[in-house]
Amino acid sequence: MPHPTTACTRSERRTRFTLVELLVVISIIAVLASMLMPALAKSKETSRRAVCKSNLRQYSVAFTLYCDEADDYFPVPYWTAWYQVFPYLGITKDAAGKWVDPQGLLLCPTDSTPAPVGSGHPGDRINISYGWNYALPGWPRRAGVPKDLITQIPMLADSGNKVPSSYGLISPWGSTNGYLCSARHAGGSEVLFCDQSVRWYRYEDLTYFQNGIPRFWRGW
Repeated sequence: MPHPTTACTRSERRTRFTLVELLVVISIIAVLASMLMPALAKSKETSRRAVCKSNLRQYSVAFTLYCDEADDYFPVPYWTAWYQVFPYLGITKDAAGKWVDPQGLLLCPTDSTPAPVGSGHPGDRINISYGWNYALPGWPRRAGVPKDLITQIPMLADSGNKVPSSYGLISPWGSTNGYLCSARHAGGSEVLFCDQSVRWYRYEDLTYFQNGIPRFWRGW
């Protein structure tokens, strides 16, 4: 009969990992992690895009409410237009006179560096991830936008503008100020149209290039 101490020692040896076995397990875990990370990143971006689309749809509701009280006219696209629709988005100023966006409707979750939009006064600026279509003047909501084009004319889109104290615009004319759409969502932008639909477009399809340099966006 084996000595109890000897039997115990053999049992302990059988339950221990060797260095080679440990390295094999670590390698397997690393391979599985490398396979799962892209899927997790894609899932997170899908969630961010859903929030971005939801933000744009909230804008469409705000525009409808604004037009109902403004003789059926759209706001004139300028940084002041943001101020005009803020009340319909629940955005107000705090006691210090700074804009507060409690629901985060002005920010796209994928945009890590949104541009400050507003007047030259720092207290009037607030970070915004989106831009107005500068080609859309203060048109009447129904009479100003031709019915056959209402599904093709964009109102807002993901902005790639990083200019400090910007106007919150996306310009369809030649611009050196970076008033362009963004490519942050799978190489493209979410766009809100005048019919209140939100659709995704590739950056290349939204941007006009001159000599390979992005110059302005195609405002339809």
